[in-house]
Amino acid sequence: GIKTKTEYHRDRRTGRHERLEYVDADEEKIVLFAEALNNFIIADWALFTNDGKKIDCTKENKNKLMRGSPRFAEFIAECTEQLRKDIRIQEDKELKNSENISID
Repeated sequence: GIKTKTEYHRDRRTGRHERLEYVDADEEKIVLFAEALNNFIIADWALFTNDGKKIDCTKENKNKLMRGSPRFAEFIAECTEQLRKDIRIQEDKELKNSENISID
């Protein structure tokens, strides 16, 4: 898993002790999580090669594009952020509607 790790080091120049905190992460687990998330987020697409062949929306192709195309990864990030905003707006509307309901 991902854990916070703390280490203490002595600065050779000043003689002072420093406390360093960092995330002790298993890189392989992070990659697997990112790939699973990509596979979940991207449901389908209409992508074609330059010569007009359809690019199948497979887990492998999703991960290739997310790793190999910064433009594609940025587009997916923008779409995901817009979806989050839309969900927040809808939740706010539903909350306001539920507050306006009175039971007599």
